Amino acid sequence: MKKFTLYNLLNSSSVKDFDLLNKLKIYVISSSELWDRLTADVEEYYIHDIPYHLLRKRVYKAYYSENAIEVFKWKVMIKLFNVDMYHFKNGSVVLYKNFDNSGEVIIYKNKKVFLRKYYIDFDKAYNVFHIVTEWLEREIKDTIEATLVEIKIEFIEED
Repeated sequence: MKKFTLYNLLNSSSVKDFDLLNKLKIYVISSSELWDRLTADVEEYYIHDIPYHLLRKRVYKAYYSENAIEVFKWKVMIKLFNVDMYHFKNGSVVLYKNFDNSGEVIIYKNKKVFLRKYYIDFDKAYNVFHIVTEWLEREIKDTIEATLVEIKIEFIEED
């Protein structure tokens, strides 16, 4: 079976095969072994309520007639490669690109992750990276702490 995430399945033409008026049953499995699949944790959601952490999981099998999907417990390991980096006092902003053309912008402060933002489209991540770095450049003379808090508030409210 082709490797794809729950997000990919629900954004494909196959989604019309589910009964979207009822909740989807999502079985979270650790392996493809029968015993593990029979004892899996099950969560039920309407399609618009599925949490982000489940959307990133790899699909094992979809049962359209039962409105059920089996996903692996462990999130998909997506290879990231560093595209660009901007350093500031006690931190940096890093732009990563994934092989599936998605991207992440991560702000590190004092060697810890201050803010991590995932984008399905790399172009959006690229634009956000440049906005954040320009914002930091403008405010570099002032306190970097206040600027980072403003950036965090801005991008959390964007969701």
